[in-house]
Amino acid sequence: MFLFYLKPIINGTVNYYIEAQTRDQIRTDVIIDYFGWQYIIELKIWRGDRYNQEGEKQICEYLDY
Repeated sequence: MFLFYLKPIINGTVNYYIEAQTRDQIRTDVIIDYFGWQYIIELKIWRGDRYNQEGEKQICEYLDY
């Protein structure tokens, strides 16, 4: 669903990768390569604050590598 929203915005001007694999073999949901900048998008279903904190930790681990 999220990509249906995203595709008209990026509309061929940037690259995006679904379930992309990082250097340490972890998979991200979506990576957008926007004119040399890369943005990690991790999609989660809201299940409360604890689950949200675990998701934030997961994103930080991508960035620490």
